[in-house]
Amino acid sequence: EQAIRKADASAAAASFSVASILVNCAGITRDGRVTNLSDSDWDDVLDINLKGTFLMCKHFCEPGRAASLLTGSDTTHHNGTGG
Repeated sequence: EQAIRKADASAAAASFSVASILVNCAGITRDGRVTNLSDSDWDDVLDINLKGTFLMCKHFCEPGRAASLLTGSDTTHHNGTGG
């Protein structure tokens, strides 16, 4: 969370205002079958795809802040990820 606050403060200082739009669509995949995924790979996917989105939204939804949030997802489910 500290890294998010630091990045937001840097953006605000550079533009002389507080960021009011968050476009949040970062994500990773670890290709392969579930039976072949390591715990570490699974944790990486959850930390980046879920926790990262949660922390960014949490920061931008602080009281007194007017913000628009745009949250997306990856498109690998359209083509599949070979196992």
